[in-house]
Amino acid sequence: MTNKVALVTGAGTGIGKAAALAMLKDGYRVALVGRRKELLDRTAADSGAKDRAMPLPADITQPAEVKRIFTRVKEAWGRLDVLFNNAGMGAPAIPMEDLSVEQWKAVVDINLSAMFFCCQEAIRIMKAQEPRGGRIINNGSISAHAPRPYSVAYTATKHAVTGLTKRHDDGRAPHGRGPRRQRGAPHGEPAAGDQCAVHDHHGHQDAFCRPGMKAAVFLFLPMVAFAGDPAKGGQIVLSRADGNCLLCHAVPGADRPAGNLGPSLAGVGSRLGADELRSRLVDASRFNPGSVMPPYGRVEGLHAVAPQYRGKPLLTDQEIEDAVAFLLTLK
Repeated sequence: MTNKVALVTGAGTGIGKAAALAMLKDGYRVALVGRRKELLDRTAADSGAKDRAMPLPADITQPAEVKRIFTRVKEAWGRLDVLFNNAGMGAPAIPMEDLSVEQWKAVVDINLSAMFFCCQEAIRIMKAQEPRGGRIINNGSISAHAPRPYSVAYTATKHAVTGLTKRHDDGRAPHGRGPRRQRGAPHGEPAAGDQCAVHDHHGHQDAFCRPGMKAAVFLFLPMVAFAGDPAKGGQIVLSRADGNCLLCHAVPGADRPAGNLGPSLAGVGSRLGADELRSRLVDASRFNPGSVMPPYGRVEGLHAVAPQYRGKPLLTDQEIEDAVAFLLTLK
């Protein structure tokens, strides 16, 4: 069981309902937000979670309604740890010139404006609570990368979701929060053939994912307490007690011999971005199942773990961010 609190929009159907049910199964208290009360009530009933599921029907395109539901969560449970911005919609599949202003505005209002309003309220709570911070997950779409025909409103708003997420991600560090973006399909429904591959900010499988659950591929941006410190990261990478990267990799500027099981880290900051470096540090087996590199941020599914490391990662979130900051300097 957990004391964590989540709010899921679009929780009455599709991915939103599946995510809410998975989190309730894992012990979260979950605010179920959507337009239709009967669907939210059904999600709550299906969960069997009783008072840990709170249906909150609302029109989240209206800022006052958004403020009301977040205030209700704060009053009931005292904090907010996860916001899953999942609600969305598409417009009729017609040529751009035939799309009415009302149809355009309806998609923009729910896919973009409502997400912005929810992010604002979530950030205000997460900044003020103790312990500070939380996770914001914004449901994006593959349409931001490979647009579907006759989907101008949906495609434009999903591009905007990427921009919104990256922009307020810039300010995450001082408060320990970090919005993430997911790729999904319209209306929270999966594209044909997609399987659930939802990962948390460490990059490993999260409570949202369940066997047989259909979804799209979710790509998250980081959640960290403070921006990485390259100087501290260099110490972690070179330290025998922490990263001990010299055991397998040559590191520019190192003052002792290095192993050669892995490639040199010279130029790694040019070859890989921060997200990929972070994911490789957390669990390199995601990229290479045969990797001998230790998973610095994963604790599940490990064997022969030394007593002092059982149940906790080799490196903390902050130490991983410091290591990433150092590796990015190796151009």
